[in-house]
Amino acid sequence: MHVALVGAGDLGRVLGVRLAVAAGLDVSFVTRRGGALGPLAIERVGRRGERLGLPDVVALREPPAHADALVVTVRAEQLDALLEAPWLRSSEAPVLCLTPLLPLALERVKGRLGARLAAAMPNVMAYRREGLTRYWLSPRLVPMRVEAPKGPPPEPVARLVAALDRAGFAARFELGTEEMNAATTVAALPLYMLPACGRGGLAEALADDELSSLAFRALAETRRLARHVGQPAPGASPLLALARPWQLRALARLGPSAGGEVAAFWDEHFGHKLAAQHRAMAHQVLALARRLGVLLPNFAALTARLPAP
Repeated sequence: MHVALVGAGDLGRVLGVRLAVAAGLDVSFVTRRGGALGPLAIERVGRRGERLGLPDVVALREPPAHADALVVTVRAEQLDALLEAPWLRSSEAPVLCLTPLLPLALERVKGRLGARLAAAMPNVMAYRREGLTRYWLSPRLVPMRVEAPKGPPPEPVARLVAALDRAGFAARFELGTEEMNAATTVAALPLYMLPACGRGGLAEALADDELSSLAFRALAETRRLARHVGQPAPGASPLLALARPWQLRALARLGPSAGGEVAAFWDEHFGHKLAAQHRAMAHQVLALARRLGVLLPNFAALTARLPAP
């Protein structure tokens, strides 16, 4: 089976390397510009010696015509440009999309791809440190969910989900994945945005009492809005309800050697790297709230604190 990974960020690298090495698939990487990516190395946090890699990877500008399936991991603000790509219009290959799809974006993607779309909810956190992609994966606790179709899944999608399972992601079809993914993202978005709003990262944002208080008031608003979208992932609602600024401050003070690598990930991944995605998703959340007649004054104020493009 040949799979084309559209997007070569850290999530795409983890998926591509594990599908190639652990599941034995032929994998191509596709980026907007193409060109040499060099050797790709991934290392699983907490598993000494579990490092996998691919040598001398060269990205393509569009998927090979013979690709059996496409796996999309681009950022949310890049989705519209992707949907206009001529090669996507002409392709008939199914598309497994791991990009966060909030309700309004999901409508656009479904309108373009129709039955080709299989929306999925990733179970990997990854970031790059000194050229190495470090990632967390706990498949026994959190499986990779893929929206279950009404009938039997298309044969390439079924094979891809089986390959993802062999690659260690505990992938499975599950009804309601689209709503769960959207509800979880909506509910947690203020916490994702916080490092970018703080300019200097999570620790600086949490040290700003005004900003951190605003973020947690916004979090209460988005948690309420999420109920209109669906049920967040199991465990997400209690964690978000119990989260407090002092807990995050303690996490942010920890260094990687003391077990605080999650804080380093939060800064690197959700800081300026994803500021454009935060803006795109925040405006989608505000548009959804207007459609539903829900007021989000604190979330709107937090959105205004994101750095300018």
